[in-house]
Amino acid sequence: MPTQRPTVVAAGDAAPDTWLDVDQASEYLGFSGTSIRRWCRAHRIRHARAPGRNSCYRFRREWLDEFLEERTVNPRGIPYVPKSKRPMAVTETFAERYPTFASAMKRHQARNQKRQQRGIQQGEG
Repeated sequence: MPTQRPTVVAAGDAAPDTWLDVDQASEYLGFSGTSIRRWCRAHRIRHARAPGRNSCYRFRREWLDEFLEERTVNPRGIPYVPKSKRPMAVTETFAERYPTFASAMKRHQARNQKRQQRGIQQGEG
């Protein structure tokens, strides 16, 4: 992948409808802001930097669309799905994974039921 140098955004060119910040870009792409910042530092995604000491990354929608087009199909032709969008595979239940916690919760629930029953019986008598 060719290295892409960031462009500098001029103050008059920063119309709010044309430029997206990292949060907006992460929502648009479906990736975390941390991943987008990492890709910017590695020059994997085309971006612009606002001038100044606390410069931040800015993106155009066309640039993000280009990035998605490059990324959506891998060499085998399989569409790419971000981890956050993939269905989770459930291989075991919570009780199987954490047996001591599950058994402690069952004992706690049984204890509370007994207390409630005793409270009801004492109130009747």
